[in-house]
Amino acid sequence: PAVALATYLAAACVSGIAAPEDKIFVCLQNLAFPNGAMLGNATRTLVSGSGQYAGCGLLEGLFVLLRLGLWASLCFAELPQGVAPWGALARPMGRVVLEEQFIRPSLAVFEAVQDCANHHCAWPELEHLSTSSAMYRMLLLGTFSICGAVHALVVVGQLLLNPTYRSAEPNVELDDADDD
Repeated sequence: PAVALATYLAAACVSGIAAPEDKIFVCLQNLAFPNGAMLGNATRTLVSGSGQYAGCGLLEGLFVLLRLGLWASLCFAELPQGVAPWGALARPMGRVVLEEQFIRPSLAVFEAVQDCANHHCAWPELEHLSTSSAMYRMLLLGTFSICGAVHALVVVGQLLLNPTYRSAEPNVELDDADDD
C-alpha cells in the first residue's frame, strides 16, 4: 500500500503541474478523488471547448505508464524480506508471493473448472487456502491483469493517436459537430 499511495500522491502532483490553471486546486482535488490521479485530470479528450481541465495530457499519460510499469516490476522483484524493516513493509513481497498466493491458486482453480467441464468435478485442495479464497485470488489476478493491460494500451493509444489528449490541440471536427 505504501508504494501505491506514494505513486497516487505523485500522480496528484503531476496532474496539478499539468493543469493550465488552478494547479493547487487540481492537486488537492486529485488527492480527495483518486480517479483524477489515476486517469489524468488536465486533459480534454472527449469534450470540446475549453473546460476546467483543458490542457496537455502528455505528462500525465507518461506518468500513468510509469506507475503501471513500477507496480508490475514490483510483482516480479525478489523481496523476501520486504522493502523496509518495519511493519507490513517487512513481510515477503514480490515474485515468490505472486506465485504462491495468486498464480498457483489461480491455476488450481482453472484446472478444476476444466476438469468439471469434462464431468470430473472436484475442487482443488490447497494447503493454506480454502477454495473460495483461491477463487477470489484468481478473480483479483485476472481483473488486475486484464484491466492493467487495457489501461496501459488505452493510454498508449491516446498518446500516439489522439493529438487532443497528447498536446491539447483543438479537435476541429468535434467542435464543428458540437456547433451543429
